[in-house]
Amino acid sequence: MTAQWPRATFSEFLVPNSRPYTLAPEEDANLIGMRLYGAGPFHRELKPAMKIAKKTHFVIKTGDVIYNKLFAWKGTFGIVPAEFDGMFVSDKFPTYQLDRSKIDDDWLRWYFRCPPLWEEARIMSTGSAALSKLTLNPPKFLLLTIPLPPLDVQQAMVEKINHLATQINEARHLQDEALNQSPALLQSALRRIASKFTELGQLGQVLSGKPRNGWSASCDNIESGIPVLSLERVS
Repeated sequence: MTAQWPRATFSEFLVPNSRPYTLAPEEDANLIGMRLYGAGPFHRELKPAMKIAKKTHFVIKTGDVIYNKLFAWKGTFGIVPAEFDGMFVSDKFPTYQLDRSKIDDDWLRWYFRCPPLWEEARIMSTGSAALSKLTLNPPKFLLLTIPLPPLDVQQAMVEKINHLATQINEARHLQDEALNQSPALLQSALRRIASKFTELGQLGQVLSGKPRNGWSASCDNIESGIPVLSLERVS
């Protein structure tokens, strides 16, 4: 990202949109959590009503910007996808409406994955990380900053980033396939090499002395049997 682009605070394109909701005594709740390092929200669990002590929750909607106050310093930022529409979060997960005339959703999603943002959140947070209480409260969240070029530039950059990400994923997939195939290829090569030998020898012919614990018994315990090493004698 270029230093020529102006920076904007989150307050310039985000507006709080809290939706308090009181669960009925027998109402179960689909609860949402936040992954670390900008990976976004995930469905944590369908929690039975009998296990929900605190009935006050908050409804989230498609397109909400959301973050976890306790772990913002670890990149717990995201945008709510359609499949989580109408689910619930606690008061630890503030939500905001995004002004899409100023910022592209995917531009913000990619920036949520940038370590400089996490560090900015850490500096603004208060409390103790050791106790998982290093908290970024909503007023400070809106003071976080982001490079904000014109909307068309954002969208062009997002297209390039998405293309690069696709190439990286394809390369990783090919690498995983190669790693998975390597043992089988090695075994096949060794079998081909071994099949070319017509004369075989014995281990004793290539050792400079007896094994540390001596020779093991001959196979079948007969004098003409071939001496072998048991597994516990091999190191």
